[in-house]
Amino acid sequence: MSVWVRRLRIKNEWSKADAGDIEVKELADIIANKLTAFGIPGDVELEEIIEDFKALEEDASFDDFNEIMDRLYNWADISLDNVFGGKKNCWIETF
Repeated sequence: MSVWVRRLRIKNEWSKADAGDIEVKELADIIANKLTAFGIPGDVELEEIIEDFKALEEDASFDDFNEIMDRLYNWADISLDNVFGGKKNCWIETF
């Protein structure tokens, strides 16, 4: 089993978005703020993901949002020690 260095806890916000209680843009902003709070300097891919979440328009679709989430999932699953089941960047808690 992998050892996750960080946890992105967005379960409540994810549920609210699924229920239609918050818009895609609000969810994207919340995720961007939580990722920024990790304080990881010099991670270009993460910085680009954060900027893309922030840049989503108010009328963004879930397809637009999901494109960025796919990149976030890929970043989160990067091996940090090149060991199968070893350290990974981040667990994304959506349920």
